[in-house]
Amino acid sequence: MTWGWCRADGSSKTNTSAQPVKNQQAAGKMIQARGTRLFVKNWKVDELVPVVNKGLKGKREFDRGKKLFTETSCSLCHHFGRDGGGVGPDLTGVSGTFSVHDLLENIIEPSKEISSLYVTTVVWKKDGDVVTGWVPEETETTLSVMEDMLDVGKLVVVKRKDIESMKPSTVSLMPDGLLNTLKEDEILDLVAFLLSGGDSTLKMFQ
Repeated sequence: MTWGWCRADGSSKTNTSAQPVKNQQAAGKMIQARGTRLFVKNWKVDELVPVVNKGLKGKREFDRGKKLFTETSCSLCHHFGRDGGGVGPDLTGVSGTFSVHDLLENIIEPSKEISSLYVTTVVWKKDGDVVTGWVPEETETTLSVMEDMLDVGKLVVVKRKDIESMKPSTVSLMPDGLLNTLKEDEILDLVAFLLSGGDSTLKMFQ
């Protein structure tokens, strides 16, 4: 189960190095955006699921989870309640849709399985240039491509007459490693916040 970014088969012409590089660059910008946080661990889904399930039984900190939602740069792209950006899907209601496993998998392995709501496209131009990103706007004559999800106001406009071909990308705009600067108890508070729907009175915060 996924919460937004699109996955589809590419072709043999796909630039196999360009997409992961863009993904890594976005992750680097996110790390800069959240300050001086240091690498903690390359967290895996299977190791975190039992830890989080056990840790959500109580004593979680709602306010710290809310703060981490911003510090991990989730709020740059996702709405939660009234806060956050609108590039990615709204996460306010994930508690009614996602299990802990699904939620962690979407965060840790964003390119594993992605829905068609946010198609990431690779565009090959006739002049040899390659433009990769989300296409929020298109007309009969142009495509507007957002290459950097941390700069949502910047769109690259490509004329259809200049396009040689284009294919869906297999790499999500959402970078890997977003939890790798968090300690275990911080991940617990972040997940609790995401599953709270904004309700700080839930049992897991008592």
